[in-house]
Amino acid sequence: MLPDIDSPNSRPNDMAFGLASVLSPVFVLQGMGINRFTSSQIILIALGVYVVVRYGIRRLMQECSVHRGMFHSIPAAIIWGALVYQAFRLSPALIKNAAAASALVGFITHLIIDEVFSFVTFDGMRIAPKKSFGTALKFFSPSILATTTTYTLMVIVLYACFRDMRIVR
Repeated sequence: MLPDIDSPNSRPNDMAFGLASVLSPVFVLQGMGINRFTSSQIILIALGVYVVVRYGIRRLMQECSVHRGMFHSIPAAIIWGALVYQAFRLSPALIKNAAAASALVGFITHLIIDEVFSFVTFDGMRIAPKKSFGTALKFFSPSILATTTTYTLMVIVLYACFRDMRIVR
């Protein structure tokens, strides 16, 4: 589902941002230490995070991405795996590793399935590759900015994971 959230009018986009907007306040408050805030502050923070994710980040995603762009790539799969790891950073190692691995494997599985289904178009009796063939499993895009941004984000989230694992300082 995640690779297809770059399509602005898709069900995966609606579902992913709906779920993310509900879960994000939980992770943000957990990371900030919920005990530090009053009930009113918790409600305001949760509402603010919800609105930012549901409308702000979704809008930013629609403005900055194209369908089957860098969001639909191997580096994006690594980013999502690392983000899930960070979302579970306060959980036991087994849980956060399993959640991150599940996100990564699920994302890559989606890319593989997209590639397989773009290989064949059944048009009557003729079998031919679709125009989208070769765009699912990629490491680079024609846009230098999109590629650079993706790899920069990947390095940042991997660095955060390696810090959490105490591999780097």
